[in-house]
Amino acid sequence: MKINLKKIIFSVSLILFVLIAIEVFHKPAVKLDNIVYTFLSNNIISDTLTKFVKIITNFGGAIILILL
Repeated sequence: MKINLKKIIFSVSLILFVLIAIEVFHKPAVKLDNIVYTFLSNNIISDTLTKFVKIITNFGGAIILILL
């Protein structure tokens, strides 16, 4: 019997994806996520930095990419 490697890889990948999706949707937020977000929001996130990041983000927009 010939085993098709692509089908096996696809099946294993699909099973892993489903298991991860179930884990993500059925578990509450991880405590570490809350700790990291609290640190970032208290120490790094600011109005000035937000304006700067929005400018940098716009460099990846369609108009800039067309002009390149």
